[in-house]
Amino acid sequence: MTARCYSQRLLQPFRGLAQIVEIDGADAVSRDGLHWELYIQGGVDREQDDRGEWIEIPLSDVKYGSWSARVGLSRYPTRHVTDYERIDRLGSCLLDAVREAAQRLPLPLEDRYERWLLDRDGRPLALIDSCRDVQKVRETAIPKWRPGQIAEQEFTTPDQADACMRLAALINNEAGSVAWYRRDADAIHELQLRDTGLVTCARHEVDFLPALLLRDQWPDGEVSDLVERFLVWQSPWLLTLPGLDAHTRTRLESQAFRMAMRVAELHRVYPCVLDRDGLRRALVEAALRQAGGGDEEPGEDSTLTFFVSGN
Repeated sequence: MTARCYSQRLLQPFRGLAQIVEIDGADAVSRDGLHWELYIQGGVDREQDDRGEWIEIPLSDVKYGSWSARVGLSRYPTRHVTDYERIDRLGSCLLDAVREAAQRLPLPLEDRYERWLLDRDGRPLALIDSCRDVQKVRETAIPKWRPGQIAEQEFTTPDQADACMRLAALINNEAGSVAWYRRDADAIHELQLRDTGLVTCARHEVDFLPALLLRDQWPDGEVSDLVERFLVWQSPWLLTLPGLDAHTRTRLESQAFRMAMRVAELHRVYPCVLDRDGLRRALVEAALRQAGGGDEEPGEDSTLTFFVSGN
């Protein structure tokens, strides 16, 4: 059974990449490349209605189990399931695919359709959505940039306890519209939905969209400083992005390696590491903290809350 293996950005705000393995009828997802959650898609059942006619009844997805190379497979109890043989067959095939994919992380990033919040002059402000399927590119009302619950709990500055909410307000006050783009290797293509379908209306250079998914250059120095502080807080996750230039990656590594526990969680899905000694020191610090009982960063949340099959 052929497996489809890829990664997709976790939004919003950006929280790294979901590593995804799909086979027909089942899928698995991991945020750190170590712990995987395995799901069997529900399919359909057939029942007779009051008139004796057969109807199809959609079945809920089944959480098959969790897997890591260290622990192995932990099966979840399956209740109210009629086709145990199908679940076991798909679960076994999916597990084989996950074991293989876990040897070649990170998986290629495939959510090349990107929805950006734009300012009143039409310049990109922040990435707010992405998908790998062109069928999911749709016109919707202008959304707001959301900092996320963990950022609300953690991201502060010495003089602003409400820095997170202030940053969100500044970004959303600048917003004037939204646009979809398709990211190719050599260009960024701006897209529009028309009666005839999806068309390309403009072509931009590959650096047209902010590399860190949020504009970092602002006319107001105070706003620029606030955005920079937020990007520093995001740096362990930003290092999962492919395609960053060496200067940007070096800067992010120097910031992220101070947050040892998060780096220890995410480093398996970093596409490259320039400062190998810095990473090694961060991993040693994380191991020492874990051995001493201090196994979490302040406000750490390792729960994976994203997965949409076929997105």
